[in-house]
Amino acid sequence: MEIGDLVKLRHSLNFSPDNKSILGVIVDTNEISSDYEGGKDGRILGIEYKVSIITNNKAAWYIEDSLELVNEGRRSC
Repeated sequence: MEIGDLVKLRHSLNFSPDNKSILGVIVDTNEISSDYEGGKDGRILGIEYKVSIITNNKAAWYIEDSLELVNEGRRSC
């Protein structure tokens, strides 16, 4: 998933009272890494995505496994 992609929150995290899908657009990414080996090149543990929810225009951070890709954004050729 990349910035500009349309995503849906997985049902286990869906806070909508009617169990409707919550859609948003990825606006930023952040790699979660470790520093077990020392130095700056630690192992990547996961990726966080900042998602702007479409219905209320608020953004929040979600871990990669909590999102489903709905549609890819425009990619430059």
